[in-house]
Amino acid sequence: MKTCLIAPAQSTHTQRWVNFYLGSNLDVFVISAEDYEIPGVKVYLLKRNTSKGKNRTNKRFSFKNIIKKIAYNRALNQLYFIRGLWFLYRESRYRDKIKRIIRKEKPDIVHAFESIPFGFYGAKQDFEVPFLVSIWGSDIVQFPKKSFIFRNATKKILKKAKVIFCTSRFLGRKVKNYLSKSDYAKIKIVPFGIDIERFNPEKFTKDKDRVFTLGFIKHFKEIYAPGDVVKAFSLVSKKIPDSHLIMIGDGDLKDELKRLVKKLKLQDKVELLDYIPYEKVPSYLSKMDVFLMPSLHDSFGVSAIEAQAMQVPVVATNVEGIPKAIQDKKTGFLVPVHSPEKIAEKVLLLARNRNLRLKMGERGREFVKENYVWERNAGVVLKVYEEIIS
Repeated sequence: MKTCLIAPAQSTHTQRWVNFYLGSNLDVFVISAEDYEIPGVKVYLLKRNTSKGKNRTNKRFSFKNIIKKIAYNRALNQLYFIRGLWFLYRESRYRDKIKRIIRKEKPDIVHAFESIPFGFYGAKQDFEVPFLVSIWGSDIVQFPKKSFIFRNATKKILKKAKVIFCTSRFLGRKVKNYLSKSDYAKIKIVPFGIDIERFNPEKFTKDKDRVFTLGFIKHFKEIYAPGDVVKAFSLVSKKIPDSHLIMIGDGDLKDELKRLVKKLKLQDKVELLDYIPYEKVPSYLSKMDVFLMPSLHDSFGVSAIEAQAMQVPVVATNVEGIPKAIQDKKTGFLVPVHSPEKIAEKVLLLARNRNLRLKMGERGREFVKENYVWERNAGVVLKVYEEIIS
């Protein structure tokens, strides 16, 4: 079986799927908008690599450059109509290239990761093979609300797809808003899974003399409310002066977070670290006693699953798909959005009750082993492939 993935090659999720396919003896290649090498797999780049070859004259006032400049201007970033125009322009440029790649490789299945933009690139093609799409979150929860261009694109993508994979029932309900009832059967719920052996606390030795440590591993973006983490920790540190906070990520709010840390006089207690490779995530989780995830929106909560697999209790917001990733009062606590005080309250409860913290950690790992093992969940997708082809 030969599979074409239209997906972001630089994404950890894409790389995990590729490795799974290779381990299952599937032939796979990737079509990506970004230049990124995946060992053992052919990656076709949609964008022209301008760093190679001859220099080309830049048409400063071309339609392409005007729209691109506006679309990527941070001050105008919320003008989703303009971003939609740029999105359509890129699709028109990529359409013929994708068609040539598909004709050359002759895959049995074309599978797009994320409906926008990658699903749209595939949905505009007249494939003679089944087209499938995986919904990951913001592609169905946020983008369709921003512009009629994205709404119409979403409807076309979902109508074209033979199967629609969703990582949670919450996303499945969102997808139904863009389908007729007769197409509901196309939806398959396949949660993100993790490598339970990679995220194994027994592989790491905990320093018994370390201070009580909180952790956050997400993008420093408004949607994930990293400022609430710092504010909650400020309250915790007043009760536990030698506590520590590790925040790992990247994003637009990093400078703002630095200013907030300085304002609250937490410079000696907070580590703001840049993005780390995925393989290092378990090591950092092993240094944490409680994991914080105060997201304003989150379709599932993979970070919570990873933390629980490492026997780290999670305090997270009670929004969208997160309640499916955490067992409230059993493997962690759910709190309202924008509630640093509630977060601090639950953290202090865990800090003062070591037995509760350890018990929640043990339950968390069992919860993940029962529901979110990568190989088992990925196998569901492979089974769907086989059913479609047969």
